Amino acid sequence: MNKIIVFLVCILVILCAIILGSIIYEKNITGQIAEINETNEIQVSEKVTDECVDEYMQMQTQENAIDANSSDEIKLSPNCSLIIKTHYLDCDHTSNQYTILPEKLVNKTEEDFKKEYSDYNIEEFTANEVIISKNVDSECGEHYIVRTVDGNLTVFRLVNGIEELYEKTEISTEYMTETDKIQFENGLKVYGKENLSLLLEDFE
Repeated sequence: MNKIIVFLVCILVILCAIILGSIIYEKNITGQIAEINETNEIQVSEKVTDECVDEYMQMQTQENAIDANSSDEIKLSPNCSLIIKTHYLDCDHTSNQYTILPEKLVNKTEEDFKKEYSDYNIEEFTANEVIISKNVDSECGEHYIVRTVDGNLTVFRLVNGIEELYEKTEISTEYMTETDKIQFENGLKVYGKENLSLLLEDFE
């Protein structure tokens, strides 16, 4: 009788050990699976996050590049001065014309400006000043010669070597020195309107 009881107890202990072992093993497997899933989720999340960050950084870089280009682009102000330089190849003189920027070019860029002055070279382009230049196959038109005609000084303009009447003055040569009389009889060449005005003022 005692042997039977001992045998049954042993069997019961073995069954309990098997059941307990099964439960522990199942919990371990479940925990490992959960850890694996969690790890995979974290890796996927990190990958998605990294891709989003990279895409965001690329967008920011492109936006910054666009903003930089926009801010660097010079636009002409309403008070911008325009200097037009014309070089005359036949006489090798250069005239400078100072003017105010046309209203239609205010707030325009260099590319817009080039369309309006396509025949000119842009030497300087800022918001407040633009300098342009070009070469011309002619004389500048500011070459003069002053001669004595009927006892008075008369101004001729030289155009391609030909004298054209420009101005008759009432400045008499009667009281001039012999040296001055001779130079005006031979013809005194003068370049530029300003120099011409100064010369005539000296003999008025």
